[in-house]
Amino acid sequence: MNAKSKGSEDRCFADITVGESFSKEMTLTGDIIDAFAKFSQDYNPLHTDPAYAKQNGFKDRVAHGVISACFFSEMVGMHIPGKKSLLLNINFNFKEPIYPGDHLLFETKVVDKNFGDIISLEAYVKREDKICVNGVMKVKMLK
Repeated sequence: MNAKSKGSEDRCFADITVGESFSKEMTLTGDIIDAFAKFSQDYNPLHTDPAYAKQNGFKDRVAHGVISACFFSEMVGMHIPGKKSLLLNINFNFKEPIYPGDHLLFETKVVDKNFGDIISLEAYVKREDKICVNGVMKVKMLK
């Protein structure tokens, strides 16, 4: 969590401010990719077979793109805006592959508040100085 986020709270729409943000760092492991493949039943060899991935121009097997969405689900539901929220929409661009062992920075930032208690968040996944995933999420604040 960074200094601009209030953390995991039961906040209401009025408590959320444009510009506040939350970030989380983690290392993506092969075990996470394997668990996601088992859960999703997506055993595409690009995700499960390093030799196949290398044969197709990647340095290792590639993490499923939607693994990023799983971590953003935690960030939205537990941190920003928090427990009284419902994720309505995710629009992500997968710009760079993510590999096992990559140390990643996940960031969200409130960029807009709309009528109907809807919040817009920018989202980024960064590896070093490269943006691997970027996009926007829409979240409804609940009572």
